[in-house]
Amino acid sequence: MAAPKKYRLLFYYLPFPVISILLWTTGYHFRFALLDILVHGISIGYPVFWLLRRADALIRWALLLLVFILLIANASHIFLYLAFSKAGYLSRKEEWNLKNYTIRHSHGQDWAGPPYQRYELFRNQLGGILIKQLSTNQQINADSHSCEVEFTWNHPQKKVLYFDPCRGLILRVIE
Repeated sequence: MAAPKKYRLLFYYLPFPVISILLWTTGYHFRFALLDILVHGISIGYPVFWLLRRADALIRWALLLLVFILLIANASHIFLYLAFSKAGYLSRKEEWNLKNYTIRHSHGQDWAGPPYQRYELFRNQLGGILIKQLSTNQQINADSHSCEVEFTWNHPQKKVLYFDPCRGLILRVIE
């Protein structure tokens, strides 16, 4: 027996909040930011619009006011972030996909301080669709060419990965 028509939309909606909660609790996100926005937007937006459609006039205005306040707070947070955090530059140089890891090497300089090199370690899941940032190694002297970069994560157990950017190889992983 097929589900009634009013529950069919709920059946299509339920995977979105489940995926959204799993992403929030595990720390993973989609490699493509548009998928993150889509999944989180549907899982939060659909219940808000559902409530707005069924609410009385007074409750509808209260919900609209709450959504407006949240949008303004979010916009001001984004504005402050853009105003004070983008005073430098960061350019990606290289990216290595090795086993279940992705390592990104970038070069940058902020509004104050010397140039630096940044190595970021990500763990890949589901064939690289989901990624989780595990560690960052930042070298202040951007002119140094060290052939060994150490990443540590998962404190207090302290997992360590050693990477050779000269050859593009993972040297060893200590768990």
